[in-house]
Amino acid sequence: MKEFIRLSSLVLLLVLAVLLYSYLESNEKYCEGVAYYRGIGWNGKVTNKYLDSLNHGYQTLIVQEIYGMQKVYFITDTSRVYQIIQVGDSVEKAKDSLAVYITTRNGRKRHLLKYICN
Repeated sequence: MKEFIRLSSLVLLLVLAVLLYSYLESNEKYCEGVAYYRGIGWNGKVTNKYLDSLNHGYQTLIVQEIYGMQKVYFITDTSRVYQIIQVGDSVEKAKDSLAVYITTRNGRKRHLLKYICN
C-alpha cells in the first residue's frame, strides 16, 4: 500500500510539473505577441470598429493612415481605450508607447493602454 501511495504521489507531482511548465511556456509566447502589438505605431482616422469573428473575436479597429489602412487589434488590453474610440475619431499611438491620443469633436485626450504583460 505504501508503494502505491508513493507511486501515485510521484505521478501526481510529475503531472503537476508538466502542467506548470506548459502554462509558463504558453504565457511567455502570449506575452511575446503582446510585445509585438505594443511595438506597432498607428496614426489616422478610424473607419471601422468591430469584433473580428475570424480572429478569435478580437476587438479590432481599421485605421486609415496616409499610406493605407491598418488593422489594429486590442489583445489583452484592459484600459477600455477600445470602448472609448468611435468611428470617425482620429487616433495616434507611437511605436513602443502605451499612450494613445484620441481626437474627437470635443478635443484631444491622452489614454494609456494597459496590457496583462506590461
